[in-house]
Amino acid sequence: MSDRLGIADLIDTYAVAVDRRDTALFASLWVKGSRMAVVYGRTGLGPPTEYRFPDEVGRFLTRLQRLDRSLHCVTTRRIVMAGEAAAGELYCDAHYVAGSMDLQMACRYDDRYATTDGQWRFTERIVNVLWTSEHPVIVSW
Repeated sequence: MSDRLGIADLIDTYAVAVDRRDTALFASLWVKGSRMAVVYGRTGLGPPTEYRFPDEVGRFLTRLQRLDRSLHCVTTRRIVMAGEAAAGELYCDAHYVAGSMDLQMACRYDDRYATTDGQWRFTERIVNVLWTSEHPVIVSW
């Protein structure tokens, strides 16, 4: 059970690090040479984007600087353990606010994890954008 809690903490820390734009915290979540790809599918948001971490943490977080804030709400989690490695399928309701508009994305994360130095870290994350919506919001913070 402690491995599952470690992976849950990794998943939640990813969301916090992205939403806070915390470069050091975000970089600490990845095994060297890890890969993340964002696949937009038929949403019209562009071609897939790929990053290698921790080397390209700055490039990834810089793309988010054009936004005023974000909020990642991770919901369903299915983790399959395999010794010192694991795989996960998760769902996320992500909000990206710029001015008074919210770009909301329904995403599925296909993850791979490994434990190094007693900590669970990502070896791969594929972000599959399932659908998007845009709507006005009133920002209060």
